[in-house]
Amino acid sequence: MNDIIQLRELYKLIDSEIIKLYQWNDIDLKHSFYELDHLPEKDRVRFTIHPTAKKEILKRLLLLNLEQSKSDTLDKNIVKKRSKSAPKASNINLFPED
Repeated sequence: MNDIIQLRELYKLIDSEIIKLYQWNDIDLKHSFYELDHLPEKDRVRFTIHPTAKKEILKRLLLLNLEQSKSDTLDKNIVKKRSKSAPKASNINLFPED
C-alpha cells in the first residue's frame, strides 16, 4: 500500500512540473479520487486531477495547438512564396561560354 501512495505522490509531482513548464501556475490541480463518467459504471473512481482543472488544461492545449497550426501554415506559405520567386538552378549559368 505504501508503494501506491508513493506512486500517487510521483504523479502529483510530475503533473506539477508539467504545469510549471507551461507556466500555468494559476491552475490548481487538486489531486484526489474522482468519478470519471467515461469509464465503466462499476469502475469509475480514479486518482487524478480535478475535472475542472482537466477541462482548463485541455482548453489551453487546444489553443496552443491552434496557434502552432497557424504558425506552421504561415511558415509554409512563406517558404512557398520564396521558392516561387527564387530562380531555378537550371537557369543559372555559373560558367558562361564566351
